[in-house]
Amino acid sequence: MHQFDAECAVCQEAQREGISHDEAMSRALIREAHMIEQTGWVAHVISDAPLAHTHGCNETYGHLDFEVRLPASPIMRYDLLRALVEAVKAGQTFHAGVESPTPFQCPVRFVERQEGDRTVLRAILPDANGRWPGETGCQRGFNEQLED
Repeated sequence: MHQFDAECAVCQEAQREGISHDEAMSRALIREAHMIEQTGWVAHVISDAPLAHTHGCNETYGHLDFEVRLPASPIMRYDLLRALVEAVKAGQTFHAGVESPTPFQCPVRFVERQEGDRTVLRAILPDANGRWPGETGCQRGFNEQLED
């Protein structure tokens, strides 16, 4: 079942190529495994929803994968994930419940979330006014970062 009523890339490929969902998923997993082998990780960025996450960090770097849920462009969400992975590759570690300095211009908080059958760290960022989710006046999209 898809979140946000979004049609995923696998479903789009199945429809475009006239193949079954299982065949499209098999192709996607092969492509993903190749990318992880080449780069150590891969990102899934949902273009019409505020969600993006990584795969491969745990296996490659011994670190939980990351997730962001932000009202930002798909490219910006990918760039945020990439910066976090680059920090991990450089030796930094992130933990749930800890506010961490990051490559960004602001601190980031992390919470553990379940993404399918795995645990990921969701990066929580303050809004442009420095307000965190749950604080009075936090901008709507940023305030929804803790939602599933």
